[in-house]
Amino acid sequence: MNQEAQELTPAEILVVDDSPTNLKLLTAILTERGYRVRPAAGGHLALKSAAFRLPDLILLDVKMPDMDGYEVCRALKADEKSRSIPVIFISALDEVADKVNGFRAGGVDYITRPFESMEVLARVETHLALWRLQKQLEAQNIQLQQEITVRKQGEEELRNHKAHLEELVDERTAELRKINEDLQREIIERKQVEEALKFSEARYRAIVEDQTELICRSLPDGTITFVNDAYCHYFGKKCEELVGQSFMPLIPDEDHEKLREHFASLSPENPVSTHEHRVLAPNGEIRWQQWTNRMILGEQHRIVEFQAVGRDTTDRKLMDEALQEGAEKIKLFAYSISHDLKSPAIGILGLTKLLHRRYKDMFDDRGKDCCEQILKASEQIAAFAEKINAFISAKEAPLSIESTRLKEILQMVRAEYSGKLDIRQVKWSEPKNLPEIRADRLGLVRILRNLVDNALKYGGEGLREIRIDYEESDDFHILFVIDDGVGIGKDHCEKIFRPFQRYGTSRGIEGTGLGLAIVKEIAEQHGGKVKAAPGPERGTTFCISISKHL
Repeated sequence: MNQEAQELTPAEILVVDDSPTNLKLLTAILTERGYRVRPAAGGHLALKSAAFRLPDLILLDVKMPDMDGYEVCRALKADEKSRSIPVIFISALDEVADKVNGFRAGGVDYITRPFESMEVLARVETHLALWRLQKQLEAQNIQLQQEITVRKQGEEELRNHKAHLEELVDERTAELRKINEDLQREIIERKQVEEALKFSEARYRAIVEDQTELICRSLPDGTITFVNDAYCHYFGKKCEELVGQSFMPLIPDEDHEKLREHFASLSPENPVSTHEHRVLAPNGEIRWQQWTNRMILGEQHRIVEFQAVGRDTTDRKLMDEALQEGAEKIKLFAYSISHDLKSPAIGILGLTKLLHRRYKDMFDDRGKDCCEQILKASEQIAAFAEKINAFISAKEAPLSIESTRLKEILQMVRAEYSGKLDIRQVKWSEPKNLPEIRADRLGLVRILRNLVDNALKYGGEGLREIRIDYEESDDFHILFVIDDGVGIGKDHCEKIFRPFQRYGTSRGIEGTGLGLAIVKEIAEQHGGKVKAAPGPERGTTFCISISKHL
């Protein structure tokens, strides 16, 4: 298929995610934009799909049960056929270490959930454009090498002809005439090759100049050999002021060493990497840029140049800092509110109980009703303040990892709710044999207590059973809390883990909307996650994974 036909064919993208919801969402976003999408629900399936037919780009989830995204990416980069396919990681993990691991594994970009569809499309389009550009450059380099070889062969043949003619000039006049004709033909072919090279160079520059990203090429010592218009405009300089000069003066001195280390980390086995550093804007302002640097190799795998594509990330940096500052303020505000609410609520509760116990016989029916309402309201306020403290504690308190017997944890939780289970005649079942695992003991108690309490509160009058199951994989212990109550809709299975989110069937039932958010936080602290799914007919199944590597 020629180059024009390839450009008319929609790009094919392999989307890898063990979550059907995420897989469906990304497939819809990309398909609507006109891409061909191949979904894969796990790492092994993704590798088989890529081996069957190479995609143009891969969107890869990091956390998957069978094979995590880093392993999948390393396997792709280890294969000569799939090595050049750009891989974009998509994950809820937003720590710097997670992103560094992604780039070390060979990814070209890292998108953090929750994401905006426009961000995903913009990054996909950027990396597809870069991938096509790289393919064009590689094809042009191959063509150039072929043309140089042809030229060298022609020149060698010409030299042989000339030497031969000098020896036999008198005897081979006819051959000389023929050789001269061949020479003229070769000259014409050489001109045609030179014209083709000029056209190829012009086309390459046109493609690069049209990019809104900053693009430059530089020698191993940092000397700039090419910049596009966007690069010149960003730094407020003309092309001739930049080409032939080092790009280091555009970067603060204290960032030079890290940048040198970044370039030194590139190799023929790992020729592409992304790095973020500060730059000096024309007005003296310090701004942030993210660059994807690619090593261009020549003969015998020697470094010829570095090609870099960058973009300004200052606004994103400022936004991240603002979000972090906002989160700290919200946490302090929540601490303050819970502390200020709890003390007066407990005081009101105590005084109201005393009033109700000593003077209830003096009240008429309306007074008794008001007193009971005050009791109920103060109990709710105290419970709400306690839940806020528990939620913040789940996010902030360090884990105390120890060997913990799951059987003992379940016995504690069952004993706590035995009264409610007996009154409502709810059957409790659990596996006979449960292992001893490494986990935060109090955290496990809080997870199971919140899930059992959730089932009892919102299971409805039809709730007849709460069942605990256990499975394990190579990396995780997996607990299931299953009930046969009212259940929840599929559309709400992710929303219910957000703070203060309550499902429609919870109307009229006391609660703060923080219990499941606490479960999610503790599960993630244990290197796992929590999921909810409606039962086949009714009820809800909660699945909690706990890492085996704590």
